[in-house]
Amino acid sequence: MIEASESGWWYSSPIPHNRRVVAYHTDDTHPTSRDARNHDGFMNLIHTTQHISRLITEGEYDILVDSDTRYPMCTAAGPSRLEPPCDTADQEGAKWVAVGDAAMAFDPLSSQGMITAMKTGCVVGGAIAQDILALGSSDLTSGIRELYSQVWSKYVKEKQYFYSQGKRFNGMFWNVRK
Repeated sequence: MIEASESGWWYSSPIPHNRRVVAYHTDDTHPTSRDARNHDGFMNLIHTTQHISRLITEGEYDILVDSDTRYPMCTAAGPSRLEPPCDTADQEGAKWVAVGDAAMAFDPLSSQGMITAMKTGCVVGGAIAQDILALGSSDLTSGIRELYSQVWSKYVKEKQYFYSQGKRFNGMFWNVRK
């Protein structure tokens, strides 16, 4: 389940053994990000949601507290890309290509990461096979750079379009993305 809020958006999914993962996505500069970094603050934020809090309450899920692990855990989840995503590294012709999240990471709300990683992985695998069969005579890097550039441009354009469609919230989190 995905739920938008004034300060960001929430994701939740059931996992085995009567547990549920809950993730809160906001900017690290947003005031709620400080609250989300400790257990009580995170639980208070969950209760400001409509649908996620109902799932938690009605589902009677176990609260996961592990003395060896800090909960909640916070990490950056914004878009990024590696430039260049591939190169001929030295005079002997050693080549490298980044794939998956090493090459590009997308806004999780776009649901684009997994499918793009698989598609570009297949394309890169085919290009590497061709390069090996041609004994390195083809230009492996320019085609991959062009593909990655097209994927990134399409992502940025679509992300701007979809975020601009949201009229429900006027908070800092959403306005930055419009």
